[in-house]
Amino acid sequence: MSTRHSSEFRRPQHSLFFAVMVPTTAVGAISHEFNHLQTQYPILKKRIPDDRLHLTLLNVFAADHLPNEIVQMSLAVGNAIRFVEYCLRLDRVLSYRNRQAEQPCVLTADAVSSQTSNKLANQIRRIFEVLSGHSMRRNRPINPHVTLVWDKCSIPSQFIQPIELPVREVTLIHSHVGKSRYEILGRWDLVPRQ
Repeated sequence: MSTRHSSEFRRPQHSLFFAVMVPTTAVGAISHEFNHLQTQYPILKKRIPDDRLHLTLLNVFAADHLPNEIVQMSLAVGNAIRFVEYCLRLDRVLSYRNRQAEQPCVLTADAVSSQTSNKLANQIRRIFEVLSGHSMRRNRPINPHVTLVWDKCSIPSQFIQPIELPVREVTLIHSHVGKSRYEILGRWDLVPRQ
């Protein structure tokens, strides 16, 4: 696969993925942390809006056209998810380095909740493979994180006051790339803790 120069990179118009949306109960703590960062670093961009704060579990598809059969298969996968509710604990902030002008500043999860998030992502991946009959190409562990902002300012890795994020549902999101618009195509409750 050839590597494109960053100035030639063009993102596809549509993206479909399974995610955990940040519940409103955690938005206040996230806003507080972002405001604190702004007092320490020259962040110029606005934080990602509340209704788009999320943790990606599994990227399903990305292209300039989103086929209906991919959407229907993904909805069937969502209907088959059986996973117990858990709590995601965000305890570190940092900027991921990349070759683009702007870098994502993210909140990352601690080891225990990262492991649980990976188990959920793996379950979704396995269901997808069983229902579709095809192996998904990407099978490496995810690094659970919530992106706060894309900015030229690079934030060094540092611990924060932990933010508890209850994970009670999984969503299927259709992102209209470049238009700052998420369309939630499905929501599935996780199994309540006994």
